[in-house]
Amino acid sequence: MGFQNDGWERRMFADYYHLAEKFWQTDPSDKYWSKLIDEMEHFAEKYKDVSLGFSHRLALELGNYLERKYYDLKSKGEEKNEAV
Repeated sequence: MGFQNDGWERRMFADYYHLAEKFWQTDPSDKYWSKLIDEMEHFAEKYKDVSLGFSHRLALELGNYLERKYYDLKSKGEEKNEAV
């Protein structure tokens, strides 16, 4: 049993994938982080009623991961990255 073709779960994970893909390459600019936070909040809000808070936790975990990734790359002298 999987997701319904037109179900909210499929739409949520597709949106999550596109959000992650858009911000996967970290950037030190304030514009990058501000836009990431805005879009994470939009994603979490969009699915909050149907996902029982899961969309919020997904968004937070993506932000946490990208922040850790950025600081790891920065410590190696690679603030802007192509892929990890």
